[in-house]
Amino acid sequence: PRLYWIPDRILKLGGTPWEMSAPATRYPGSLAPMLEMLLDEAAELVDRRKERADWIRAELLEAAPDGTLAGPAMRAARPGFDPVHLRFPLLLPDRDRRDAALSALRASGLGATPSYPQAIIDVPEARDYLVEGAVDTPEARGVANRILTLPTHPYVTRADARRMGTIVGSVLASGSRKRTP
Repeated sequence: PRLYWIPDRILKLGGTPWEMSAPATRYPGSLAPMLEMLLDEAAELVDRRKERADWIRAELLEAAPDGTLAGPAMRAARPGFDPVHLRFPLLLPDRDRRDAALSALRASGLGATPSYPQAIIDVPEARDYLVEGAVDTPEARGVANRILTLPTHPYVTRADARRMGTIVGSVLASGSRKRTP
């Protein structure tokens, strides 16, 4: 986790790559033992991610009890739904505060990403694949401008969750009140 910045810079995590010519290839047999090990541990990994999501949610609710933060992960799962939480999606009130929180979380080595940097309608490479007459999507743009995701992998500690809550709470308390879509 402390080295997350390396693949983040190389792979540009949180981007919207659009590749229609990706070749379909056979799964490398050399990776089969790793897949088998991961499948054997999948239930435990899912439980650990859910636990981390619960820690993060609790810290964020304490940091912002006024409902400033939004997103489905901020609510407890509804009966019949059991989210895995590969990442913890969080909607901040506006882009300025999302960017400030993202910057502070990344500077602390906590592995936050913007997730969707733009709405699909704004991805130039996707335009030819949209339904004819696609209309403006202000809600999608709003989500793209406000979302960030937090890690929930097993290396996230309670202290990390507390730092996430503290950083986001600090940004909300002192950040810009300017509203941007």
